[in-house]
Amino acid sequence: MCNWMRIRPWALVISGAVLLAGVAVTTLGWLDTRQAAAGGWLYNANGYQQAVYRATQNGKPLLLWLQQGDCMRCQQLEQLWQTPQWQESTRDWLRVRLDGEADIATAQLLERYHQQAEFPVWILERTPQGEATALYFNADMTAFRVGAHGQPMALTAEHLKAALDSWLLESADETVNSQATSPAAESGPESEME
Repeated sequence: MCNWMRIRPWALVISGAVLLAGVAVTTLGWLDTRQAAAGGWLYNANGYQQAVYRATQNGKPLLLWLQQGDCMRCQQLEQLWQTPQWQESTRDWLRVRLDGEADIATAQLLERYHQQAEFPVWILERTPQGEATALYFNADMTAFRVGAHGQPMALTAEHLKAALDSWLLESADETVNSQATSPAAESGPESEME
């Protein structure tokens, strides 16, 4: 027979805190999964960690959507995103939205990737923490360019899909060429963007 009076009060507090922490972690994971299933995106630092893990498992590239707060241009991009053609254009990518006002860890990720450009910015990443290239949108959200020196293209689902496919082929070719020219070279993470 168990005597509940013999359980120390601090043991109840600790076990309650552990239970509460477990529920919180489970809930956050469930919310990220639910949001990802609804829109095809993972969210913030937790979603980024999930995407990195998935990328190491399935080799898919990462597409990071950098945004912050009440960004009108982000809202314009959100309206474009609602069309099935836009969603289809990025179907083969692991997609993560990073909102700098969500939490400290997400703000740090945003700081690592963000350069001097207005939000939104998309970051194309071949492998987690590998080669990364920014995709910039013009002021009125009618055109975009890949990289700092890319040619502007009309902001349509077709042009976006073509640019993403082209970037994947080019980055895969660069990876093959760099491995062929220096087979003993280590492939460490790069954080430089164009």
